[in-house]
Amino acid sequence: MMGQTLIAVNPYHHLEIYGDKFIRKYRALASTSDKGLPHIYEIARQAENRLKEDFRNQAVLITGESGAGKTESLKYLVEYLCYEPERHARDINEKIIACSPIMEAFGNAATNRNSNSSRFGKFIKLSYSYQHKAMKLVGAQIENYLL
Repeated sequence: MMGQTLIAVNPYHHLEIYGDKFIRKYRALASTSDKGLPHIYEIARQAENRLKEDFRNQAVLITGESGAGKTESLKYLVEYLCYEPERHARDINEKIIACSPIMEAFGNAATNRNSNSSRFGKFIKLSYSYQHKAMKLVGAQIENYLL
């Protein structure tokens, strides 16, 4: 299985590099051979394109220190992968993101760097259907792993 690794680093201020405008920019790149700038949307785009081309499962590992922004990175990754003008995909995106705070409450502890540090791993499996040369997000499964 091929996959990407994202190392999260918290810039400690808001960056205007996310949202619909940037999602459309990265989706406009035609294939995996076209490279966008290093960005979480680029990692998501490459994984999605490989899935379309190879019909093989893809994985993205998000890692980083406590407080680095792993949960925020996950939100942006899911936002990109669930992005569709149809309401159905946005519903799935919102449900995946809404589950995170509930799950995190069971494994959080204080550290010197972060008063709400996670003590668990999360595996999110997105399921797609492939019809008429188009992929459509149809569901998601989330598993927690206590560390």
